[in-house]
Amino acid sequence: VKITEVKTMVIQNEEDKARKHFVGGRYFLFLQIFTDEGIVGLGERVVGNYIDPEHI
Repeated sequence: VKITEVKTMVIQNEEDKARKHFVGGRYFLFLQIFTDEGIVGLGERVVGNYIDPEHI
């Protein structure tokens, strides 16, 4: 199985005006990954400012 295409989708979150912050963060990042065998996967970035070297 080989990855043939990766699409990224950045979605801007609206600010909660009553609380003066963004619920879940300002932006959401989704990835759609396609393979040569027709498998399609969808993933979401869930951690904004921390990278765990074990998962790279």
